[in-house]
Amino acid sequence: MMDSPVGCIAASGTLAALIPPSGIMVVYTVFAEGVSLGKLLIAGILPGLMTAALFILALFVRLKFKPELAPLVVSRVTLKEKLLSIIWVGPLIIVVVCILGGIYLGVCTPTEGGAVGAFAAFVIFLLRKGYNQKLLMQSVISTVSTTSMIFLIIIGAMIFGRFLAVSGVIGTFSEFMMGLPVHRMVVLVMILSIYLILGTFMEVVAILCLTLPIFTPLLSGLGFDGVWIGILIIMLVEIGVITPPVGTNVYVVKAAAGEDVTLEQIFTGVFPFFLAYIVAVAIVVAIPSIALWLPGMMK
Repeated sequence: MMDSPVGCIAASGTLAALIPPSGIMVVYTVFAEGVSLGKLLIAGILPGLMTAALFILALFVRLKFKPELAPLVVSRVTLKEKLLSIIWVGPLIIVVVCILGGIYLGVCTPTEGGAVGAFAAFVIFLLRKGYNQKLLMQSVISTVSTTSMIFLIIIGAMIFGRFLAVSGVIGTFSEFMMGLPVHRMVVLVMILSIYLILGTFMEVVAILCLTLPIFTPLLSGLGFDGVWIGILIIMLVEIGVITPPVGTNVYVVKAAAGEDVTLEQIFTGVFPFFLAYIVAVAIVVAIPSIALWLPGMMK
């Protein structure tokens, strides 16, 4: 079956979890005790850019074999049009600067930075043309609904984590895994493989909430850096959103594209980017400094 060029759109959406600001990283630090959100956000920059570069390479190779997926359309774009296009990304840049600038200048904590970013987005919304009260209420209702769902998952996972700790399951599991006669990298690969499998049929937040209370004490006991592990886990769960049967990003793209493309075509089009993502994870595993160099430069 012929694949679809919109596969690159579904795959590119996963980079949002790596390149700050990242809501998934906030959830990760809630359950991974001792991991700095600021360092985790900075650590995702280089792996995110590297993954984007591998996506570009995968796209280039794919188009070499199937140029009809992206037919060349020659159109002249004026300098004025290029400058005006910046206006569309301007509000996003302002929000990012408000969040990250406040955190790294020490003006606010990561939690407060999220509130500052939300307020900045709200002000931008009020200043944009086409503002109306109905649209505002729809946004508020949608936000409350999504946030409530996430918090219910988090509350349930925190109770589950407490139960595991009190019952001794976490300690017993950690002792068993650390007592295995294998190199610690084998244990790491086993756990990362579990995240890759879970990502194919579970939602990202649910995966992190349910597994981090079990795996982070074990990985910490084995001497792995929490920030490095965080980047690897986030990369793997994001791979899950483009893999069947529950590829969230693929279904979102399908909803936007309508009848012009099928789910099978999108999943087929995503496959080269899936391979590129696996390569990116392997590189970060082999060269931890890709994720740890920038956090190490922080004061």
